[in-house]
Amino acid sequence: IPASVETMGAVYDAAVGTDVAFRVFQGCVALQNINIDANNTNYAMVNGSLYKLDNTNPVELMYTPGSTVVEDGVLTIPSTVKSIYNSAFEGNSTVQTVNFEATTVGDDFYLGTKAFYLCTGMTSINLPEGIKEIPEKAFYGCIGLTTITIPKSVTVIQPGAFNSCMGLTAINFTAGGTEDLIIPDGSSKNAPFGGCSSLLTLELPERTRTIGKYMTTAPTATTAAINGVMPVSALQEIILPSTLRYIEGWAFYNSNSTTEQRNFLD
Repeated sequence: IPASVETMGAVYDAAVGTDVAFRVFQGCVALQNINIDANNTNYAMVNGSLYKLDNTNPVELMYTPGSTVVEDGVLTIPSTVKSIYNSAFEGNSTVQTVNFEATTVGDDFYLGTKAFYLCTGMTSINLPEGIKEIPEKAFYGCIGLTTITIPKSVTVIQPGAFNSCMGLTAINFTAGGTEDLIIPDGSSKNAPFGGCSSLLTLELPERTRTIGKYMTTAPTATTAAINGVMPVSALQEIILPSTLRYIEGWAFYNSNSTTEQRNFLD
């Protein structure tokens, strides 16, 4: 990338909530590196990822090459970063662990749609406080991910967020938080927690207000297999909190396990 380049793709404007459409390198799964001219003051490669700069500080993670080489498979995101673009890690197979350096408490953090879509090699990620929304298909098909902790700052979990995470055995929610958690309507093909083949229990936190349609629905027969394996639902227990007020029709539709229980607290 020459020094003359000032913008690539769309720019995310947090003040007005403008969506990010940065997909300049989408689908380049064999790409290992992007060379940035040393005189370019707008962009830089840091620890294997392409960043937008602000006064030399990386502030927006735009893209991580599909076959980027990082030491021991660990990618660390600097504390100055406040957003991850749509599809930033889509299709990446080499990153195993994603760590976030400590961020300023109270700062909002934007996570883009499909940010980690089909990151089949990722086994661990520690999400920072400040994330308000787990967007649509953010972790879809992350089959190596075994556990994840959702920060108390999260107020919305969108359709497909963890769909087809076949290795996921636990979804933990950080205790506390003052804002309601909403899980909007999903679909039979795009349930937020559908197709988590190893997830036996799902316990929602004590600030959950609304559960929409198709929250845990198993994928349909038309769902594509991932690495030759078809995702299914194995849920045996769903634990709902006393703060819950609204459960939409079809919320637990086709959550396939024959031993499923639904335990209501309160």
